[in-house]
Amino acid sequence: ITENDIVDFVAQDLPDHMHLRGGVKILDQMPYTETGKIFKMKLKATMMTH
Repeated sequence: ITENDIVDFVAQDLPDHMHLRGGVKILDQMPYTETGKIFKMKLKATMMTH
């Protein structure tokens, strides 16, 4: 499955206001904190550099 597959699927099956205009990025692994939660600040920093 590719980023374009996801964008196309959403564009076909969801209303216009839910389309993924910002795009999709597939990661090998999500960044997690020591307690097992998603490390949102690190995730945001990763997305800003791509």
